[in-house]
Amino acid sequence: MEDKSVVPTEEPTSLPTKAPATVKGRSADVLRIHSKERTITSRLTVLRGTKPTDFSSVSLAAKQYFFSRLRNAPTVTTPSQSKNRDPIILLSPSASALITMHNVKTFLEEGKYIPSTVAAQEAGGGRGPELLHISHKSARSGGRPIRYVVVEGTEKFKPDYWERVVCVFTTGITLVLKCSEAVGQVWQFRDYLYSQPRVLFQHVYGVFVAYSTDPPNPVQKEWNIATIKIEPHRRHTDKEVVRGFWDGLEKWMEVRGKLRR
Repeated sequence: MEDKSVVPTEEPTSLPTKAPATVKGRSADVLRIHSKERTITSRLTVLRGTKPTDFSSVSLAAKQYFFSRLRNAPTVTTPSQSKNRDPIILLSPSASALITMHNVKTFLEEGKYIPSTVAAQEAGGGRGPELLHISHKSARSGGRPIRYVVVEGTEKFKPDYWERVVCVFTTGITLVLKCSEAVGQVWQFRDYLYSQPRVLFQHVYGVFVAYSTDPPNPVQKEWNIATIKIEPHRRHTDKEVVRGFWDGLEKWMEVRGKLRR
């Protein structure tokens, strides 16, 4: 007789399913919904638009704006540019002047006076150089040498050159008195920015050069200028005379803020 008893079989055990990943603050249901979302538009697509946009005109306008600002910006003085700001000393163009382009460098740098006629002969004649550079160690600027530009005429002057003029040498050997007013060789100022002596010497340091044996000249008081008295033959006094000139000039420059330190 066949045994029909049923032998119980073990049902296969199901493997544990992995719990859906969750994000802090979001449930599994929310994440499941987000996974089925499809991006239609975004902030970037809205900015780009549906048509390609050409921004070259905006770029060009920006360049033009910044370049215009750079052109109008104040320039910064570099060491090479500062050389062009050397103070200027103007000499008298008068033929009777004791200090000319032939002897000014030896006089102001070495403290030695050579008569202008002798210096011109030694240089081979002519008017002399149009421009000279003279260096002087100023005690008022800590012993640092200051370079000056010396010229005789103003024909090649640019408008801003007059801002650099600190000293004008003059002579008044040809002198007349008119209405009790001293009149020197005023013609030597006719091409200057200030053609009237009284106005000129309010803006620059005026120096009247004469021999110590010459009679007093009223232009010194009338024009409010300093006087350099040169001994005709005693050369040992030249250094003291030149020292007095530099002291007077640089004191004048210091008071007016024109002495570079």
